[in-house]
Amino acid sequence: MPNVSAIRTLFLHPHPTYPLPHAAALLGMSEQELRGWIEAGEVEAVGTTETAELPWDEVVSFGMEFWSQEVVEEALGEDVARVIPELLRLTDLEVRIPRM
Repeated sequence: MPNVSAIRTLFLHPHPTYPLPHAAALLGMSEQELRGWIEAGEVEAVGTTETAELPWDEVVSFGMEFWSQEVVEEALGEDVARVIPELLRLTDLEVRIPRM
């Protein structure tokens, strides 16, 4: 289950970069696990091995691999309008199709 508080922090109080322990906590994983994703090339860190940090957009992009947009929008609640443009937000769709 995604951490609503972490999603809200990430989207409503963004930082340019996040130290790996902080990024790992926001993503709900261990620092070691996050380093594994970096080594596998799934996430791109900046800085040296000792001072590696993740840019905000990398944390969000990687997080969206684990969180659906629906979960993110629900976590943001009424604040969703502040951070996600209307044309990118989810909307309900009604479809009529044959019964067969």
